[in-house]
Amino acid sequence: MTRFSAVDIRWLGAAVPDEMSSMGGEQQVSSGSCMRRAAVEPLLRSYVAAPEVDAVILSGSTARGQADRWSDVEIGVFWSQPPSEARRRELAHLARGCRLFDYYDSEQCWADDLDLEPEGLLAEVVHMLTADAETFVQDVTARFDPDSMKRNVVAGIVDGIAVDGAPVIERWQRLATPYPRELAVAVVGATGMIDHFTRWEVAHERGNSMQLAHMLSTAAKQLLEMLMALNGVYGPKPEKWQAHITANLKLAPADLTTRLGSVFTDKPPQAASTLTTLIEETYDLVESELLEVDVQRFRQVFRYARPPLPA
Repeated sequence: MTRFSAVDIRWLGAAVPDEMSSMGGEQQVSSGSCMRRAAVEPLLRSYVAAPEVDAVILSGSTARGQADRWSDVEIGVFWSQPPSEARRRELAHLARGCRLFDYYDSEQCWADDLDLEPEGLLAEVVHMLTADAETFVQDVTARFDPDSMKRNVVAGIVDGIAVDGAPVIERWQRLATPYPRELAVAVVGATGMIDHFTRWEVAHERGNSMQLAHMLSTAAKQLLEMLMALNGVYGPKPEKWQAHITANLKLAPADLTTRLGSVFTDKPPQAASTLTTLIEETYDLVESELLEVDVQRFRQVFRYARPPLPA
């Protein structure tokens, strides 16, 4: 968790020292991250100057120091009052183009897609009321709500760099770290039930390749959700930065990165076999680390296979 003063944000374009992230290890700052930090500095200054803004955070891969050539820039802006569309557009005046979205009731936020220089650089700006963000943080860290959307908000805060409103961001970061054991139990409880996986064979025999790919991806995502909770890792989302996530998990099946990657390159029978073994080994880890979780029930559901009838 790296924090910098709002009055001097020249660090954005510099090669800053290694940073700790919620992914569990040190991250060297990539050249892509340095370029993006420099590119968004004028936009960040615009948000910082707004008196109704309580805090601004740089988040995502750019904050973690791992942005590559495909990376967008993620920015969080926390407001003391609801921002109007006109106000959001005014603060984004430096963008080459902008697309502003209406308020999302389910996520309690507004979102802007801003086209920046150089061409091809997109800034994804999420606007939230500070009070709503506070509720999300409390829901996850004190009430142990495993909701994936709320956990994603907390992940962005934990991995983020406070550009403005450091006391607000730092307090949220302190609430979120260390990762609560009760939250790990809740997340594993919500994601550990992998049902109907043995039906992969049905999809394979019928040539339902899209269904098969969906089944493998869904089970793999649940596997990573469990392992991230076991390791006290909030984010990023398991379907993003897969190799970076798996490489930094200390509690994990052996050779996880290679084995999980092979699930999506091997032929279906081998892929399903590999993923089955990884899930069983993950259940072993859960059984060892989180005694509160009914792993036996998970195994019963996961292993159930309805026998086929004669054609």
